[in-house]
Amino acid sequence: MSLSVTMSGMKVAQKSLDVLGNNLANAGTDGFKRSVTSFADVFPNDPSASPKTAVGQGAVVANITRDTSQGSMQNTGKVTDLAISGSGFFTLSAGGNQIYTRAGNFQVDKNGNLSDASGNMVQMTSSANAIKWNGTSWDYKVPNSIASADLQNVNIPFGINYGAAQTPITLYSSFTAGTGGNPDTFLPSSGAVDADGNAMTLANIPISVPNPPTTNPGTVVIDSKTYYYDVVTNATQINDAIAKGPVAATNPPNSATDGLLQSLSIDSNGLIQGSYSGLQIPFPIGYLAIANFPNPGALQPIGNTDFAASGGSGDVALSAGGSPGTGTVMSGSLEASNVDMTNELVQMIKAQQLYNGNARALQTQVEVASRVTDKL
Repeated sequence: MSLSVTMSGMKVAQKSLDVLGNNLANAGTDGFKRSVTSFADVFPNDPSASPKTAVGQGAVVANITRDTSQGSMQNTGKVTDLAISGSGFFTLSAGGNQIYTRAGNFQVDKNGNLSDASGNMVQMTSSANAIKWNGTSWDYKVPNSIASADLQNVNIPFGINYGAAQTPITLYSSFTAGTGGNPDTFLPSSGAVDADGNAMTLANIPISVPNPPTTNPGTVVIDSKTYYYDVVTNATQINDAIAKGPVAATNPPNSATDGLLQSLSIDSNGLIQGSYSGLQIPFPIGYLAIANFPNPGALQPIGNTDFAASGGSGDVALSAGGSPGTGTVMSGSLEASNVDMTNELVQMIKAQQLYNGNARALQTQVEVASRVTDKL
């Protein structure tokens, strides 16, 4: 037995202890994934060597792989604490680069951005293919595929406007002003169009519009569609007053007619919605972008429980939570580390025994060599 063979055994044992120590150190780190060390034996590449008498030359570390199995879920009750039940990673933007994490302890900053503790921005999509206002309510289509070009930072509006920057309805016909608190009445003609520019079918049927609105914002049903409005400003038509739906406002709200954020919710598909004062239905903000990889164990760790794509991980596939092959989003929970301390300690004892055995073998070789040289 040569000294180099014994030293290789001590080196692989030391590497195993290093990996196990790192696992134990992160047993309390949210979203952490444990590593596993694999060894391989070493034989000389000698075609003339007889397989009957071949002697190995020690051991090497063959691979350090990442165990991507799911950790236990810890309930926190905080809406922006997120976990993924199943496969996938949250997508973040770090200096313009996409990175990925299973640690969903996010928070909303003073500007409404949802980010991690390092300031990396959580990514979402709010494309018209996924979220669209139909005149009465929001139409949702869970995106099974999200293009990188559709990604944007999650920004939570602290307030929303009703009607500004939206297409108004124009009604061409007579107008009767309400008296004694009665609503104003418009009589649409055959030339009336709705907020989408389509001809209205309820021609010559009076439409009553409270002015000022009895709620903030006001609502009125026209041609089976519900519209939001602040005030009626024109005596011959409802113009610049009724809109197809609410739109995000500046942060903070800048007028008395803006709705204020009351609460936030995130469903299992990663759909983020805000409830705002004066609005009867939630306002959609976007779908979280969940990333999947053909080989997630080969992602490159970059610290802070974040990962970057690598050649071995394969190309990223983005989708909403609950899409085929993608886990569901859990709001109010965090995924704990998948480190089993009992198992790690058992493996550490084995690695110690491996190190001590090789150290004893090294000591024996030194003693034998010393006795031989003493007799020379």
